[in-house]
Amino acid sequence: MAWIGIDIGKAAVKVAVLRAQSRRLELLGLCAVDVAQDQPVQFAITEAVRGALGTATLANSDALAVALAGSLVSTKVLTLPASANKQLQEILTFELDSQLPFDIADAVFDHRKLESTNANEMRVMVTVSKTDDVRASVELVKAATGQEPERIGAGAFPLAGAIGLLPVSTEHSCVVVIDIGTKTTDVLVVERGTALFARTLSVGTSGLPGSAPKLAREVRTSLAAYKAQSGGMPTIGYLCGGGAFVPSAAAFLGRELGLPVEAITQLSMDVNAAAAPQMGELAKFAKAIGIAMSLSGKTHSFDLRRGELSYERGFAWVREKAPALIGFGVALTLSLCLSSVARLHVLSVQQESLQRHLGDSTEQVFGERTDSPSRAKELVDDQTGTNEEDPMPHADGFDVMVRLSEAIPSDLKHDVEELNVQKNRVTMRGIVDTPADADKVREALKKQRCFAEVKMGSISAQPGTNRQKYDMDWEIRCPEDVVKAKPTQAVPSSSAGGK
Repeated sequence: MAWIGIDIGKAAVKVAVLRAQSRRLELLGLCAVDVAQDQPVQFAITEAVRGALGTATLANSDALAVALAGSLVSTKVLTLPASANKQLQEILTFELDSQLPFDIADAVFDHRKLESTNANEMRVMVTVSKTDDVRASVELVKAATGQEPERIGAGAFPLAGAIGLLPVSTEHSCVVVIDIGTKTTDVLVVERGTALFARTLSVGTSGLPGSAPKLAREVRTSLAAYKAQSGGMPTIGYLCGGGAFVPSAAAFLGRELGLPVEAITQLSMDVNAAAAPQMGELAKFAKAIGIAMSLSGKTHSFDLRRGELSYERGFAWVREKAPALIGFGVALTLSLCLSSVARLHVLSVQQESLQRHLGDSTEQVFGERTDSPSRAKELVDDQTGTNEEDPMPHADGFDVMVRLSEAIPSDLKHDVEELNVQKNRVTMRGIVDTPADADKVREALKKQRCFAEVKMGSISAQPGTNRQKYDMDWEIRCPEDVVKAKPTQAVPSSSAGGK
């Protein structure tokens, strides 16, 4: 699958086509077409893409990417509490709404977390652009190529993808990339492989050599702003874009910035024969290559295709990936099947071992060999003849109070002075109007299914009143609590007598 990066400038459109196979990256083609001022930009883009692909047609399987001009992108670094991570999208929306000159509802943004030395704080870099600008870029590429771009980069940030391909590793250094175009210049600072600062300057090659001091001054100002933000400074500069071919441009900027500056002349990738003639102008295509690299998913480039503008892959992409998806599904299914078979085998071996052990034990203890758990339980029950009570009765203290309340007739005036509930025994001291009422209570309790052996105690007059005090006790015994003893098996005794 080819990755196509389209760098749309005001004076020219540059296209880079890359292809990745396994760990091998190949440059398939480079093409630049000047934008005729008297012709639509769509025509220039179409010609550039066709020229880059040569005689091949732009298939739906090719992935496109483009970048929005830096003048249309706003970049901010926000410092938030670490606890904001759980609702970062909502908090960023709120913070940006108060800092942007336009309504956040009319904008799209992407963010990336930065390293922070404070564990209680979180630094987030955000790129924002108006929704209409992103939509216009999508429609422009679609009209020219017949398909939508998968990604919309932000300003100078895609250049980090090209810096990652330099023959000299920049993972442990801080570099500045200066992309000088005809009308504008992009400045990008990459530290330890991560783009941390980007700015677009409104000066380019069109005013040279007279505008050279202004260009150097604005680049120095940009680096000073980065130093104030992070405390570091680049140790080397790389020049790209059309300005890389201006005589003595690298030497001039090196003197003005106080650091070595060199043009990008080589990147770590294989070069197809079709792209070989343009390698002498490699610096001009650095941004287009970086845009194409953003499609690899390995770079930390921003993507402004968010929200309602998110890219949706079509059926052609699914059809292309179908063999790989089917292969993955088959491999996963086979893996699950093999895992299940292995697990079943282990369980089967364990079951056989346990059954052998059960058979040996029953034969040794009961004289009967069996590998059935149910038969082994029967042998144990027959031998022990258990008659144990259920430790969890079917009526507890709360049930006693409920059943007592239900049993006493509603027309009978009855007071409970004392109620004592033990494990399976209840004693009660009650107060009624007459001894006959106490008998009614006893008869009512006898009818309760979990009350047994209801016995009346003493009845005496309550001092100072005309009422009667009585004592009564009964057992708590539900039918379910009674466990019938299993008949014990007679053990034949040996006949006595001597020989």
